[in-house]
Amino acid sequence: MTDTQEPEVVVPNTRYALLPLRDVVVFPYMVIPLFVGVKIH
Repeated sequence: MTDTQEPEVVVPNTRYALLPLRDVVVFPYMVIPLFVGVKIH
């Protein structure tokens, strides 16, 4: 019996959405309310 390994799949140029947050730390799988807006001058 031979032990064969399947090649690892590498996906280059993967893009992720990023939202900069102020004074908030969010860990994976956390659910928090996000209030997104523009400050009115």
